[in-house]
Amino acid sequence: MLDIREFSEELNHEYSDFCKRNISRSNYQSKSHHISWLREYEKSFFKVAVNKNQVVGCLHGFMSPLILNGKIEMAMNLHNLYSDPSYRGIGMKLLMNSVREENQKILAHATGKLAIAYEKLGSIKVKSYWAKKFVLPHNIYTDKRIIDEFLDRKFLKSGFLISSNKDLSKKTIFLDKLKGLKIFKEDLTDNFLEWRFGHDNSPISFLVEDLKTKNSLLFSIGKRGFIPFIRIFSFQLMNIVDLVHLLNCVENYASYLGIPLIIISVTNDLELDTLGYKAYKVTPEAYYHSNEKKILTEFILDCVSTDVAFNGYI
Repeated sequence: MLDIREFSEELNHEYSDFCKRNISRSNYQSKSHHISWLREYEKSFFKVAVNKNQVVGCLHGFMSPLILNGKIEMAMNLHNLYSDPSYRGIGMKLLMNSVREENQKILAHATGKLAIAYEKLGSIKVKSYWAKKFVLPHNIYTDKRIIDEFLDRKFLKSGFLISSNKDLSKKTIFLDKLKGLKIFKEDLTDNFLEWRFGHDNSPISFLVEDLKTKNSLLFSIGKRGFIPFIRIFSFQLMNIVDLVHLLNCVENYASYLGIPLIIISVTNDLELDTLGYKAYKVTPEAYYHSNEKKILTEFILDCVSTDVAFNGYI
């Protein structure tokens, strides 16, 4: 008999098998440190569909900030929706249960039938931009290069401050910079910010700031199989004209680290083909949905509030 329940530790083995079958054998979703991190955030849930002690579906949700009509509010971000294709309709059942239970939802990075389902719910689509660019590596990638202080000093001399949420000497700088962002200026976002970037088991994120223009961006480093890649997932731009300098910095950083691929996954209205970035043929879309009918004159969603960089584990 099919049962939808909150994830518990006795399901670790079954959940791991499910992820290997339905995501990939090298998935990060079933790693113990990732699961522990997800469950540490008190404003979250982790639901699984179980049939005869076998996990056949999953969905995770966490409260994160967005801006509605000039006001910072918290919404439930629904993500990590997967289901066993042998159990038709399980994914939609998990989704609809949560849609009914939660008032405000962020429905991020959907394509195909899932995107159509979100639109049929009356969700508001957020402009998204996904693109990629290949760069020529100057070195062979190793994880140890990421903590190369010489490399950080090299870019600082060029006018760019690079900090990480895992570098204890720069963690305060990293978090203080994020607290200055418009989306994190209210106290109600403090718990999310600390969990997302300050927790020991949170994914690794990097902040690059152009000290001259004050433009900045966030990126993560992940792997597709054995191929490392950088994912830019948030821009904070004072002047979009100066974006080219930030991107040049990240491209040079990737090249020195030995990373051949840069992916941009943001909720910005951008076109960067003149800079060598090739847009995805099918763009994963982000949506906002509320059970209450709202007239929105302003709506800001940053990918810093979504799961797009959760695979940033090295």
